[in-house]
Amino acid sequence: MTNAGILGLALIAVALGAVFAPHAWEEWTESALGLWLIASPWLLGFSAQTNAMRNAVVTGLVVLALAVWALASGRQLAGFNRDRPAH
Repeated sequence: MTNAGILGLALIAVALGAVFAPHAWEEWTESALGLWLIASPWLLGFSAQTNAMRNAVVTGLVVLALAVWALASGRQLAGFNRDRPAH
């Protein structure tokens, strides 16, 4: 449960960073967090707890898929600040 809480807070922090200044590093970070969620049941030893393991793996797959999708559509990230006036 601690792992899920910490990762949830980390994902919120990265997502908030993406709202204010979208860059590709946010998606790479979210990809890494998704991979950690997928692997964490075996690395932290709770794979025998089926519900917790399924939750971590499914959530990790969703996070990873969305991050990869955002990276694949990187044209929006590259052009986000292009049309804004410089300060």
